[in-house]
Amino acid sequence: MKNNFPLFLISKIIFWTVLLCPSAIAQEVPKLNIAVVMPLSGAQQVYGEEAFKGIIVAAEYYAGVEPKIATNIQLTKHDDKSQAKTAGELAQTLYGKNRIHIIIGSISSAATSEISKYAVEFKRPLISPLASNGDLTQDGYVYRVSTSAAFQSETMGRFAKNKLKLKKVAFLSEDSPIAKQSTKHFSKFFVSGTTKIVASENHDYGETDFSQALTKFKKLGVQAIFIPSQAPSAAKIIRQAKTLGLKTLFLGLDSWDTPTITKLDTKGIYFTSQYTQEPGDKIQEYFVTKFRELYGRAPGTIAALAFDSYLLAADVLKHSSSTLHEPLNRAFQRTEGFKGVTGLLSFSKNEANIKSSFIKKAVQGQSNLFDVVIPSEITVRTADK
Repeated sequence: MKNNFPLFLISKIIFWTVLLCPSAIAQEVPKLNIAVVMPLSGAQQVYGEEAFKGIIVAAEYYAGVEPKIATNIQLTKHDDKSQAKTAGELAQTLYGKNRIHIIIGSISSAATSEISKYAVEFKRPLISPLASNGDLTQDGYVYRVSTSAAFQSETMGRFAKNKLKLKKVAFLSEDSPIAKQSTKHFSKFFVSGTTKIVASENHDYGETDFSQALTKFKKLGVQAIFIPSQAPSAAKIIRQAKTLGLKTLFLGLDSWDTPTITKLDTKGIYFTSQYTQEPGDKIQEYFVTKFRELYGRAPGTIAALAFDSYLLAADVLKHSSSTLHEPLNRAFQRTEGFKGVTGLLSFSKNEANIKSSFIKKAVQGQSNLFDVVIPSEITVRTADK
């Protein structure tokens, strides 16, 4: 039978539907399920608990600035027991059976690597707050908030050459793959002209006597020693260098941002950092104030990186058309100039992050901000814009 329903009546029905019930055509905010996979027991428990505290503060912050979006985010936490295998098993269940949209985790690169296998298999995003292994982002679907050891080393190398104007630098590092990677990337800025790496020495993990290498450096008249080692080893090296009378600067990475290094009675200690408190920054002020209110102390780098991981997930939901895996991943890939509490963040085509970094100097027991490095590729976008 022929349909003779007048077209002008159809247009009037549509008009009054839009006028009286605009929500009928408004785009709804999709539901987003986020699972936090962290070591909440075992050897890395203290780090996992610190990270989750940062995420709790972030959830409260976002509920205040974007309440409509925040009410559509469901957050669950899961304990990987400080075991990489357990982290992988959790990810397989969460991405598969539970159909979680995004996982935030874990602490170590090993655990994060296990989670990433299933992020790739199920084509769902993984946000890593802390893992420093630069290879994690090569297969897609993995997004790091922390900077890689390679990125930090390049930042320090650039700073050593351009800001400190150093000409003769030596390396003293643990005999490990990540330390070798760090020295390689630092060296990029000392391969031509009058700037030189004049010596490079390795030491075994747990070694306590560094006098042979330090004596060699003293004879060569090095201006600085780059030490891409953890704080306990680096502190021993710096103390022995002072005892031997070396007049040199000491350069390190973000693991030095601890009283183990900053309280040393030695001048000329510089290191990279992923977090610094900036007066006047609204997000920073909320983060520090709320963290103190909830936990009775100031937050550190781990909590700050986890805070930004949650804000990044929420920001992606805001800019995504749905929670299907492809729209979500496209939203991550378009992240440019995202501003959290650990600086500005953008993602390149292979999901590697491009991020601002901080250089700090140890002064009278404190880590004082000395320089801010913002890559030229970054433009600013805050979480509440």
